[in-house]
Amino acid sequence: MRKTLLVLMTLTTLVGFSACSDDDDYLAPTSHSFVFSIEPSEWKSNDGGKVWYVDLDVPEITQYYYDQGGVDVHLGRVDDVYEPIPATLDGVAYRFDYRIGLMTIDIQWADAANQVAPKPTNTIWVKVILTDTDSIQ
Repeated sequence: MRKTLLVLMTLTTLVGFSACSDDDDYLAPTSHSFVFSIEPSEWKSNDGGKVWYVDLDVPEITQYYYDQGGVDVHLGRVDDVYEPIPATLDGVAYRFDYRIGLMTIDIQWADAANQVAPKPTNTIWVKVILTDTDSIQ
């Protein structure tokens, strides 16, 4: 009886593991990155400096990325450090939005006190990362 039970358990285990297969059909998402520099003179404000913004031409943001792809942005404010946004850094809120072919990055005080925000005085490096994704409907 024990021998039969052991044989049945072994067969069940073998069948269970052989039913599992590697997901050879899985393809890792493809990402593309682009680096831009924003000079201090490029920041604009239309409200007296409460919000500073810059528009970046990014023709790689196509209808595909607008509809289903992934768009990430990281800022390099100091040497060798990129920080993902949106984020609040030193009390200043950094954010981005995008549409086909264009991205806007803006900064303002995080506490929404309606005060003049500090305009960047150094070059800021912007890394835009576009990732292919599968849309699940």
